Amino acid sequence: MNSKYEIKRPSKEILNKIRDIEITSLSDAADFNISMNHLIKPHINKNKIVGPALTLKLEKGDSLMVQKILEIAKPGDVIVIDTSGSEENAVWGDLRSLTAKQKDLEAVIIDGAIRDIEGCREINFPIFCKYVVCASSTKSKAAEINIPIKCGGITVNPGDIIVGDLNGVISIPQENAIEIVERALEKELSVSKSREEILKGIYISESTLNKINSLES
Repeated sequence: MNSKYEIKRPSKEILNKIRDIEITSLSDAADFNISMNHLIKPHINKNKIVGPALTLKLEKGDSLMVQKILEIAKPGDVIVIDTSGSEENAVWGDLRSLTAKQKDLEAVIIDGAIRDIEGCREINFPIFCKYVVCASSTKSKAAEINIPIKCGGITVNPGDIIVGDLNGVISIPQENAIEIVERALEKELSVSKSREEILKGIYISESTLNKINSLES
């Protein structure tokens, strides 16, 4: 296989750790923005997804090379597609969902549109995207595979760890994954403590109260 089609995939151990952590905790744990904007949401299958990114940058209005990235994708991969700003042309439909499910892929994230919504729902392969439209795309142009792309307002690199659920989608660089996981676990301990305090009738933590008092003084 052409080397440009290969990515460095994260270990199953780190993927399993990330799967057990709330996506909001992971987002909070990063010291830079790893969260896609509010337009990227689950349209098909709202279960949590976690997997390494295969990236694809299409020419606007064309989707020929979606077939190529489906061919090279491996079980557990997440296909992430930059449509170059296309809003009117679907780059994904029920047949591509069927292919992805047959290959046991994790999900597809599309900064753009899909179609065949009823068929996609029946297949139930996870799709996160912006739009659902009627019009198809042309299938005649080259595209770039496994390069840094833009999706949901952030940069996604091949091999980044993609996490998605009802809250949205984040992209964790592999080199930052361990640090983000450690911080996220600390965040979840803090949230658990706050939840216990609320159940005991303590509605404002001491640290938050001190901040409020300092602003009001």
